[in-house]
Amino acid sequence: FVMGLSILVNLQTILGQGLILRGIFKVFTLFIERALIIYVLLSTINSKYEIKSILIFSILCLSVVAVYGIYESRVHFNIFTKFTMIERKQVNLTALSENIRVGMYRSKSTQLLPHVFGTGLCMMFPLALYAGLYSRGLLRIGAGIASILFLGGIAVTFTRGVYLALVLAVVISFF
Repeated sequence: FVMGLSILVNLQTILGQGLILRGIFKVFTLFIERALIIYVLLSTINSKYEIKSILIFSILCLSVVAVYGIYESRVHFNIFTKFTMIERKQVNLTALSENIRVGMYRSKSTQLLPHVFGTGLCMMFPLALYAGLYSRGLLRIGAGIASILFLGGIAVTFTRGVYLALVLAVVISFF
């Protein structure tokens, strides 16, 4: 959903560079990947306790990713782009690989592109917010902190599609 919004917002750029087929393939691949993850999770979960454990673990892991994205936006350095690959291909356009938009550094944390980083945070934000609002004790405090970290991570992506997806995710989840 977020990837689709990102394509719609940046449609003129994508069409101008002939990237529409690559974009459609990428969205389809990400959709299949996430659908398989959901299918595996739903077929293996047996109790509410397991759902809560997976939720807490996911929020904790993504909080670490968000913290790294915020840190990256501050220092303008991403360690993950320095790893060498066996077959290094030019996958990003110059503007994307430099992570600059309107003079602002776009964090991508552990992902290849900023909008993919923001997508994960957008998908988990309503769950973290829900856990923060309707839990008790340490889980409430931790989920509240995670929600703030997710917002910070989303903010440093400087991606309009992700911003729009965040608003829609909260509206659809809570209203």
